[in-house]
Amino acid sequence: MITKKQASKDAVHFAFKLILAEDLRNEIGGKVTAVGLYADNVVVLQLPAEVPEPTEHEPLLVKSLGFLLCLQGPAGKYAASAELESDGARRPFMQSQTIILAPGKSVNMVGVLAPCGVASFGLKQVIVKLGDAILAASFEIRRELGVARPPPTTQVASRVATGIMAPDITKSKSTVSPFTAANQKVAPKKAR
Repeated sequence: MITKKQASKDAVHFAFKLILAEDLRNEIGGKVTAVGLYADNVVVLQLPAEVPEPTEHEPLLVKSLGFLLCLQGPAGKYAASAELESDGARRPFMQSQTIILAPGKSVNMVGVLAPCGVASFGLKQVIVKLGDAILAASFEIRRELGVARPPPTTQVASRVATGIMAPDITKSKSTVSPFTAANQKVAPKKAR
């Protein structure tokens, strides 16, 4: 039988920091390049007022959303994976991989969802499984209302020009699950 004293003495403690950006790229030497960091892990989507609220069946597609997971803990090899939790559902977005932690050093895991489906606004969680430990960090996706519609810079709909894409569900039977990479293309609108 393990007492509380023994359990706390034998427990493995990890530290986990989440950083969000529009895009992330691994560099030589363990460095990570980040473009468009989101302060305080709050993603603010600037949308025209006429863009409807996203749903599970008609999510908004953000061009990309990068997740930098900085992990620290006792030296050793660990199986590590990550899931996104939104609206009570968990979806894997970083497959299991082996990481090696060294004393006093951190290991970076980078995941970029491009595009990233957003089915609702509000608080979300990144759940990291590291060995037998489960770690969590929160982030938020917000909508900024009343943004004037910018003129389209290409033939693609203005939702793409503002960084948001909507799948053309009239031509496709597949749906985009929130927080999963999708291979859907947005059809250009014809000039009127």
